[in-house]
Amino acid sequence: MRFCCFTLGWAIGLWLVDRIQVAWYLYFIASIPIILIFVYIRKSWRIMLIAIYVGTMLGVGRMLLSQNMVNSDDIRQQIGLTTRLEGVIVGEPQWTPQQQRIVLEVQAYEANRQRVATSGQILLTLPAEPPRSNGERLLVSGTIITPSSSPNFDYAAYLRRRSIYTMLEPALLEQALPATNSGYQRLLALKIRTQTIINQTLPQPQAAVLVGMLLGVKSSVPKPVWETFNRTGLSHILVISGWNITIVVASLLGLGKALKLNQRHATGLALGAIVVYVAFVGASGAVVRAALMGAIVALAQPLGRKADAWAALAAAIWLMTLLDPQALWDLGFQLSALATASLFAWGKPIEAKLRLWLRWRWLEWIIEPLTATLAAQVWALPIILYHFGNLSLIAPVANVLIVPVVPLIMASGAVLACLGLFGRWLAFLALPITWAALTWVVRVAEWLSDLPWAAVEIPKFSVIWLLLAYGLSFGLWLYGERREGRGFRDQESGV
Repeated sequence: MRFCCFTLGWAIGLWLVDRIQVAWYLYFIASIPIILIFVYIRKSWRIMLIAIYVGTMLGVGRMLLSQNMVNSDDIRQQIGLTTRLEGVIVGEPQWTPQQQRIVLEVQAYEANRQRVATSGQILLTLPAEPPRSNGERLLVSGTIITPSSSPNFDYAAYLRRRSIYTMLEPALLEQALPATNSGYQRLLALKIRTQTIINQTLPQPQAAVLVGMLLGVKSSVPKPVWETFNRTGLSHILVISGWNITIVVASLLGLGKALKLNQRHATGLALGAIVVYVAFVGASGAVVRAALMGAIVALAQPLGRKADAWAALAAAIWLMTLLDPQALWDLGFQLSALATASLFAWGKPIEAKLRLWLRWRWLEWIIEPLTATLAAQVWALPIILYHFGNLSLIAPVANVLIVPVVPLIMASGAVLACLGLFGRWLAFLALPITWAALTWVVRVAEWLSDLPWAAVEIPKFSVIWLLLAYGLSFGLWLYGERREGRGFRDQESGV
């Protein structure tokens, strides 16, 4: 519990510095009254408040450090310069039929016809064709500028969250070289080859859906499919995310229980699947974050005590934001953390209610996926509504019908891809199962999306309502935990 309080304080410290730009010593001056309050507060509360305070002060220091870490050779020092840049593409380019946005890890620029070493990331836009790929080395020219913002959208802040502070406009590509033959690049090449095998073996849109689910390539999914899955509350299965992996892990643990595996073997099955999966798609930052959250879910039961599972989640959040403080504002990271925390908090109460309501043995298969879906949404849904305003009324039904098939799709899709690496005709051995499962997912999503009441638009609301929603749900959870604890003590005392 103390480490959870420390991590909460750490997040508050990061948020304070991001929102309130003042000198570092003012934070410590403002904290003097808080230190004095510790003297008069109850001892049972004192330790937790001290943990929050220490976490807050360290979070303030970490964010201040990250903001002031501008090296003399950083590309930000060259804003306004028209020059040539050398660098390597990092991450998958955001491709559309009109253009592609690329993040370049800059290694050098040209000044007075001299090559000058530099560092940092820069955003540039190139024509859609030919498509560029992660790891390619580019020589581009243009003017280094600061990202602009509008009253409706702070684009500079959006890029800053991704450690991007500059743009190159207009960007002219002069030369492109293939990626170096490193282990990471071999993984990326394997990912591209796998995508090709899937596209050549399966029809559309099944192939696009599998590429999104299995490899996390967002650009593979057509816009109508995105809209269909958003309307039915299924968009989380189209990309690699903590939400996706968390539900898959929960389903695998449920499968292990159904197969009468002991807890250690079921956990090993889930962790093994995560490790193989990360190695298969390439260990990008988003995938590692998602896998880490999934691993915490898998380890929650073997850890035994609920407090240990919460401490593991807090440690993961702290470690990720220690390495990259801007991750706190990444929506994928927020959904991963909230979905995992929500599973811990609401999983058992919701499962108990479902088992009380669904007493028929033939409905047993519904309980695990429905529990994972409903529990994960309790704390993830408010922030989804805040950002997107789309409330899917059909989501529980859609997830019950589709989530149990997701592990089968990912397993059979991986088998199809692996067989295809040895020969395209071998991939067709796994085609019937993969195609049938994907067709089920696509057709069910389309059918449910066509229902007039499948989703409703929620008007834009302020962050105050978001905080109230979390405060209310957190209070209800604490109340339930207190009642559960009291009931346990009553049983022990024989009352």
